Amino acid sequence: SGGTGTEATMDLGGDLDRTAIYVRYADVNGREAGPFAFSFDPRTALAANQRKLLEVTPSAWVDWAADRDQLYFGHLITYRCAIRQADIGFGDAAPATPLPLPPCDPKNPYAKPPDATSSVPVPDDARSVGVQLTWDDGTRSGIQVFRRP
Repeated sequence: SGGTGTEATMDLGGDLDRTAIYVRYADVNGREAGPFAFSFDPRTALAANQRKLLEVTPSAWVDWAADRDQLYFGHLITYRCAIRQADIGFGDAAPATPLPLPPCDPKNPYAKPPDATSSVPVPDDARSVGVQLTWDDGTRSGIQVFRRP
């Protein structure tokens, strides 16, 4: 706290491995400080950023098809680098059925692979679905319940 509120960003490219980033700066009086070394793991940073997006958009994790016979999970595919596993459960069943998420591609993390499945069939008698994510670090989200329209 007490900072200027500005953030510096940089594009490090998609093929960077774990590395050290060195930072040097000048304060408001022109005094230089640093360099300071920071360990940077692009895979961890990608997963953390995607997790933040998923945590603020839980209502978008899945969507019912217009005819209600399919459940779409394209949003989870887009941010799959943050997810170790996504489980669903229809009706009163606990989320225990994994969705077929493709593996994370750190070089093109937001692209949907052409052979990826983005929907699953919904049982005729299902009135809701519960979704729970296991994050990349092994922790679990709360269960989000989506009512069938």
